Amino acid sequence: MINCSIVFFLSQFADDSTATYSDLNLDQALLKAETEFNRVLEWLAANKLIINLNKTHLMLFTNRKRPQSISITANGQIINEVTETKFLGVILDNKLNWNAHINYISKKISKSVSILKMLKFTFPSNILKSLYHSLIYPYYTYCNLVWGCASNIHLETLVKLQKKAVRIICKAGYYDHTESLFNNLKLLQVNEIYDFNCAKFIYQCYNSNTYVYFKAKLLTNSSFHNYETRNKNSLRKPHVRLQKFMNSFLNNGIVMWNKLHDSIKESPTTLSFKTIV
Repeated sequence: MINCSIVFFLSQFADDSTATYSDLNLDQALLKAETEFNRVLEWLAANKLIINLNKTHLMLFTNRKRPQSISITANGQIINEVTETKFLGVILDNKLNWNAHINYISKKISKSVSILKMLKFTFPSNILKSLYHSLIYPYYTYCNLVWGCASNIHLETLVKLQKKAVRIICKAGYYDHTESLFNNLKLLQVNEIYDFNCAKFIYQCYNSNTYVYFKAKLLTNSSFHNYETRNKNSLRKPHVRLQKFMNSFLNNGIVMWNKLHDSIKESPTTLSFKTIV
């Protein structure tokens, strides 16, 4: 299916497929998307494949004034716009503020924190820490590169839940400061998890062929001049106008990467890089 269209940018994972199209004119974008999507459906039918249109969603991403509602027609069935949808375990919203996803995982984490609280006086701290890594930490790390750039206001609930979990693990008081508790447990806080993942992402861009698209965007200062400078191996931040890109994992990863010592950047394996950082 990945090669059935030259108009859409298609991505596929297991049985989930996404078709992306962009245009400066919304009306033209909708017309082109509808026409091409029906062509894709014809191609699928010819190859004895079918898409469940009842589970097919239409989303619009734009910084301009949004119309009241949009839709396209596929095989005579209307596909209406949605403001959010679940994609590979992440709640994707059309404003990309990640509030819906954060609310979703906050409810999951809250239940796990309650379990931890019930076991507070049953198990020692080392067991509680293991339970934290099993029941809570995965929610903070899964696709964190994507949603970790959310504003502090949206992340506040996750921060509070994590602090609550740490106090339970350490059997600390309700109002005890958590900075030293995180240090003693050697646990990363919410913002540190995101910074760590961003730095690891840049390392993997350099040392594998997994992220070829992003690797092409990583340019050092030495790429622009031949003379020796102290920061010749530092990465240059792209010139952008959108705040969303300024908050993105690529931009933040470049900032974090430039703060690292060259010896850390030259770590032989991802594991050794993660250990040192």
